[in-house]
Amino acid sequence: MARKGRKNSGTGVNVVEEAAALYASDAAETPKRKNYLLLQSKIDLARKVLGAATETEALDRALDYVIYGELLAQGTLAMHGEEYNDVLGLLAEIPGSAERG
Repeated sequence: MARKGRKNSGTGVNVVEEAAALYASDAAETPKRKNYLLLQSKIDLARKVLGAATETEALDRALDYVIYGELLAQGTLAMHGEEYNDVLGLLAEIPGSAERG
């Protein structure tokens, strides 16, 4: 399923702050029982890909990856136009990087 676009326009929601608060208080939060209609084949594949022992673990990890992906996307957007400091000297090994750098 493709992403349709950002829904953070003008809502004042700061995903970085929310994620920091969520993961800082993770141990104190009590999980809630939920009932969703999901395709079993997707759950099975997610479990396999993520190496999860249970369906719950697979869904929890998948949600973590969604949140992490959004944090990466926001960080990338924040860096747009910033100079890249290739401290490891690896940029030259990336095909096409000479045209960008």
